[in-house]
Amino acid sequence: MTKDQLVKYIKGGESENLELKENFSDSVIEALVAFANGKGGEILVGINNKLNITGVTLSSESVQQWLNEIKNKTYPFLVPEIETIKISGNKLVVRIYIKEVPVKPIAFKGRCYIRRKNSNHIMTTQEIFNQYLKTYNLSWDNLIDKQTKIADLDIIKIEKFVRFMQSRNMSVVAEDTVTVLKKFGLIKDSGDVTFACALLFAKKPLLNSVIHLVRFKNNEKEEAIEDVFVQEDLISEITIVMNFIERNIRKGVKKVSASIKLSNDIVWQYPVDALREIVTNMIVHRDYKASSYAYVHIFDHRIEFGNPGEIPDEITMDRIVNGNYSPVTRNHLITRILKESGVIENFGSGLTKVVRQLKAEGFMDFVIGNFANITRIIINEPANEPVNEPVNEPAKNRQKEIIRLIEKNKTISISELSANCNVGRETIKRDLKKLKEAGILKREGSDKKGYWEILI
Repeated sequence: MTKDQLVKYIKGGESENLELKENFSDSVIEALVAFANGKGGEILVGINNKLNITGVTLSSESVQQWLNEIKNKTYPFLVPEIETIKISGNKLVVRIYIKEVPVKPIAFKGRCYIRRKNSNHIMTTQEIFNQYLKTYNLSWDNLIDKQTKIADLDIIKIEKFVRFMQSRNMSVVAEDTVTVLKKFGLIKDSGDVTFACALLFAKKPLLNSVIHLVRFKNNEKEEAIEDVFVQEDLISEITIVMNFIERNIRKGVKKVSASIKLSNDIVWQYPVDALREIVTNMIVHRDYKASSYAYVHIFDHRIEFGNPGEIPDEITMDRIVNGNYSPVTRNHLITRILKESGVIENFGSGLTKVVRQLKAEGFMDFVIGNFANITRIIINEPANEPVNEPVNEPAKNRQKEIIRLIEKNKTISISELSANCNVGRETIKRDLKKLKEAGILKREGSDKKGYWEILI
């Protein structure tokens, strides 16, 4: 890389995979650890925070000393790639590159860091635990729940499950319930009960399973018409949540000619099949370690779902729409049992199925994304007015909010703007187009690696 190429490369500043430092210090190692725990990245040493290339001077042993310091201060130790870029005279810029590592998390001085946007953050205990499980291909629901014993399980629920398996000609013979649960891995050979087993069959449902259901009056969170907390076994919760939704959204009838059909069709405010798919996904993919509740919030003209645990970064909205993503299983045992029970039909196609059902019914303004450690889905009821109507006051306020968000993070994505503004991606795209046409915003670089520039 030449100096001219370097100047062009750093024009956009720091990013999710680029850190700039004027000198080598502990902060460089901290950034390396954050990159290693994420998707990899690089640090350019010899560039100040004003993006001026100041360069550094190295002795014949400097690079080796840096490598030794990085190795000694990280655990498991990191060995990055290092190369130098000549600037002028004896001045150099040093590129330190680290790939995403297979064994995570990596610690620096006893602390684990993760890269978020263009900064490094100390990982929470939950994030550390999640990375450990992923590294060793483990699933939290497969771990032992020390608070639940075999005597705490509901035999009636288990027998109902066994009968269903037998009705599907599954290899479940007339054995005692403990033996059956052991066959499915829900109880260990030692007799210990897994979290999956407790969530599915405990007499007293775990607190981890609570779902908060609220029907708000109007379109704001000021007054609730119905407010309930559900704490049941996972299979029952799907039915309970759907019953709540169906009694709190509008329902009408579509008249059909008597020559075609004797009864009229029911027409729901939202596609019920899509809502059921969302609820099932919530139950299956929830991060049950998290302390926060799952929730369903129903308003006059929108419905919101929140579920602890984020969608993996690689599963973007575009990939969901196209069905071009590999399914990620958070709860292996729960997923298997619900698949065997017929609750899940086609594993790995849930969100794509939801998007296609929504679009088929004319719902174009919806959000699927991550927000504050939860997966959030917002479905807005289609407006009667055309989308190219004059900008109204709510739209102006939303565009002001977009500018404020971009001021805080110039690399913010459309999906993130969508989640923060509680509107769909298409609405955000229209707002961005209007802001660009008005000379307020400018996009620099590609959609993936570029950034926003505010012109006023």
